[in-house]
Amino acid sequence: VVGGYSGLVSCWNFEGNANDAKGTNNGNPVGAPTYVLASDQPVLFDCNGNGVYDGEEVGSNPALDLNNNGILDACECTLSSVCQTSPNSAGTGALMSYAGNSSLSGSLTLLATGCPTNVSGFFFYGTQPALVPLGNGWRCIGGTIARLPVVNTGATGVGARTLNYAQLPPNGPITAGSTKYFQFYYRDVQGGGSGFNLSNSLKVLFCP
Repeated sequence: VVGGYSGLVSCWNFEGNANDAKGTNNGNPVGAPTYVLASDQPVLFDCNGNGVYDGEEVGSNPALDLNNNGILDACECTLSSVCQTSPNSAGTGALMSYAGNSSLSGSLTLLATGCPTNVSGFFFYGTQPALVPLGNGWRCIGGTIARLPVVNTGATGVGARTLNYAQLPPNGPITAGSTKYFQFYYRDVQGGGSGFNLSNSLKVLFCP
């Protein structure tokens, strides 16, 4: 059954070769054939790299594709603001936002707006959400935590960092299907108290 790939034993996509995309029944082409993928034929994908084709997973468990678009929900790019911010010397508090997308083949720039101007800070991220008092605000990041290099908020009071997936901290790899929580830590001496504060957080589901 091609639709859900139920019981599929072999499949040849002919994407540059005659290899079996499902099993081990590889073809042995004769001569120098030209491979052309017909536009109306399905292509097998394994977006989360678990060795099971997506159609098979959805066919076995429809809850893996709740929006019924044929893509495993775990492989779709999603970004959403979570947790809470705290007032600072610039106003109501720093808020996480972004530019770009969370596809590993694209570009994602982390942004923290509403910060004091010309102060140092850094983005950090973890594998779990949290809500723990820290400084004049809240730490919204838990699990395994990794820190990115220091940036300056400049004259606009915005912290910015474009992710370089090839140069991430050793303890903070980012892979397709993984969810990370990002937050911005910044100096705020004028805000009194502990002299530093934090933004809310950004929940990011990365996709291929």
